[in-house]
Amino acid sequence: MNKNRRLAHRSTVTVATAKGAYPALLASALTLAVQGAYAQQLPTGGQVAAGAAVISNPSAQSLRVDQSSQNAILNWQSFSIGSGNSVVFQQPSSSAIALNRVLGNSASEIFGSLSANGQLFLVNPNGVLFGRGSQIDVGGLAASTLGIKDSDFLAGRYVFTNNGGAGSVVNAGNITTLSGYAALIGPQVSNSGVINARMGTAALAAGDAVTLDMIGDGLISVRVDQAAMNASAINKGTITADGGNVLLTARSANALLDTVVNSEGVIRANAINERGGSIYLDGGSTGVTSVSGILEASGLGAGQKGGAITVLGDKVGLFGNALLNASGDAGGGRCWWEGISRARGRRQMRPRLTWGPVLPSTPTPSTMVTVARWFCGRTARLAHTARSRRAAARKAAMEDWSRPRVTGWMSRERALTRVHPLAHGAPGCSIRGT
Repeated sequence: MNKNRRLAHRSTVTVATAKGAYPALLASALTLAVQGAYAQQLPTGGQVAAGAAVISNPSAQSLRVDQSSQNAILNWQSFSIGSGNSVVFQQPSSSAIALNRVLGNSASEIFGSLSANGQLFLVNPNGVLFGRGSQIDVGGLAASTLGIKDSDFLAGRYVFTNNGGAGSVVNAGNITTLSGYAALIGPQVSNSGVINARMGTAALAAGDAVTLDMIGDGLISVRVDQAAMNASAINKGTITADGGNVLLTARSANALLDTVVNSEGVIRANAINERGGSIYLDGGSTGVTSVSGILEASGLGAGQKGGAITVLGDKVGLFGNALLNASGDAGGGRCWWEGISRARGRRQMRPRLTWGPVLPSTPTPSTMVTVARWFCGRTARLAHTARSRRAAARKAAMEDWSRPRVTGWMSRERALTRVHPLAHGAPGCSIRGT
């Protein structure tokens, strides 16, 4: 089999979902995920372009990079790791960053082990695949098929752009970045494996231009600045960032009814001690943001509060067994989902609310879960004024809170487009798809 095949040609194959279809991500690459023997054994042609680093081969199955400068740029002819092989980066600190850029024509296929005590950028426009069985253990990881300028990297401006023909980034392995970040960046990105970014950030960002900002304490912010054709960010695996943040965002230049952000797997960002987690899914102004898996940002420990879950897009759907859980022992968190399009009467966009077995006789700020969503359809019975809103809240406070309920209103300035229901819950509050 030709090892120089490109992982990243945009596929025209579509996969049916509950509300349409989305471009299939790298079907051939996922087949390769069980064929680690095809991956090249170790990176080749390494040259230090900036900073100070020494490349060595301690054995036939291992490669080592000793980095002595805070930032370093290494250009490679190829960067793949075969099953049973390992690449180790020894860096001066956890904040040190090594930019690894592939200049050759082959995609990066990682089936072995990649580890670093600091942070790694792996940039390969031909495509990046972390295959099944791969083990990635680093302080921080940004895997991208979008390019970055040397001057921007050395200045701390992490701006990634598509220079033409950028491929896909796929994780089918196991990525661990404890107290750090894991970011998959490209026109199409997907996770069918495991990503663990405890007390850090896990991000899937799809577009033709993406900016990554270091916030500190292992957290990053990711912004898609330019849409890409057939952009998609898909999670079918497990993403965990307890005490941190999970972000799935995509901007598509041509999607109308295609799914651009899709989570069929499990995403968790539960609280650690008093540090809550957040989950943010954003499909932009075109296409569908679809959830049929689990989104959990709860506070399960004694005295912990629930986190925040946000689901945004042109069209937003909770399908099948979708579950959004922002419950907390000391108080529920916040769930917000909102669509831009004025789709009417879609049952999939009207999730049920289910409550835990124990509820207070009256709601208090510490036991409230705020839920805001696009309400597609009937709005005539909802209040239009702040006075009506306050009256509805007083009435709700006197009701029997052992029954589930939603009280809502439509603001005057958004009378034709949006409704913001308010749901009060207690520990155990969750939202389920229909």
